[in-house]
Amino acid sequence: MTVPPPGYQSANPILGIDRVEGGTIYFKGKNSDSDDIKPLKTPFNKINVLDLMKAEQDLGPESTFVLFSIGNPQTASSDLAIFLMRADGRSRPMHLIYPGQVKDPKTGQTVHRLHSFYGRCLPKMGTGFFTFQWEKIDRRHSMQSSLLVLELDRNAVHERLIERRVPSLSLTQRFVRSKQCKEIAGVTRNMSRHRYDLNVRRGEEDDATDEEPKENQTSEELKSE
Repeated sequence: MTVPPPGYQSANPILGIDRVEGGTIYFKGKNSDSDDIKPLKTPFNKINVLDLMKAEQDLGPESTFVLFSIGNPQTASSDLAIFLMRADGRSRPMHLIYPGQVKDPKTGQTVHRLHSFYGRCLPKMGTGFFTFQWEKIDRRHSMQSSLLVLELDRNAVHERLIERRVPSLSLTQRFVRSKQCKEIAGVTRNMSRHRYDLNVRRGEEDDATDEEPKENQTSEELKSE
């Protein structure tokens, strides 16, 4: 993670979320010309903004990322998902599995369990999005654990999946108690007809259709178009 030089001051004009209209996000603040900041249009008809995240070396809107969800957590709707997208709109949204428990509707057995956090959530790691994941591979074996890490760096997201020596969930919960990190409340729901893929994928407009996308397929860093 790049560290800003001494005395560095952010020129980021984004001060927060002003409002959300359908799938468009309007920001608080003015740009260098004292004009309103360009709103972010997502590929969805309706979204719920969870928070703004800024890279440690803050270059402006290109270093600001919006964390938002689609679907209804209260009803565990089938389209429930989380997305991460650059505030300047120069990246496709990254598609993430919504945290919680996913059960096999036939047996009632938990086949996936996920705990998701964002902010400064682990030692020696920068600001990012972190998901502790457990997956039931087959009936004989216990659940297999991993940690998905998305670290923000300038105008990109660095992604990795840790499958060996996975950090302790309790360690991240300490960062939550110190208010450096926030947890997204999980939702219990039944597994859909498609099996979940616990990697990441870059969302596209097709994600907004009724057909459920293959979630979390490994992607490259977010790049400017």
